[in-house]
Amino acid sequence: MATSTIRPWVSGDIQSFQRKKRLPVSSLRRYDLPMETTAEQIRQEAAECHARKIRQADSMANRELFFAGAELFDYACRISLAGLRNDYPELSEKELHVKLQGYLTFAS
Repeated sequence: MATSTIRPWVSGDIQSFQRKKRLPVSSLRRYDLPMETTAEQIRQEAAECHARKIRQADSMANRELFFAGAELFDYACRISLAGLRNDYPELSEKELHVKLQGYLTFAS
């Protein structure tokens, strides 16, 4: 099994990664412990992300906003179809689209 040079944790062990990068064993131990994220950190990062999206939208022309909305809607439909496909594997593609259309009609 080949060891990945881009993502060493995918295959191989940490010692072989350390040997390749010539890092002391102690330098990577701090990453062995999972980082704890608090609810406040998550809220703060979400607020920062939302603010970045607002700034980005404010800098867009009306035409760009219009097409961005259409792209977002298409993306949401693809995600919804994937979820429906997972929930109803026996349905055909056409039946999945009809079900999605029913959900969209119900939501409006």
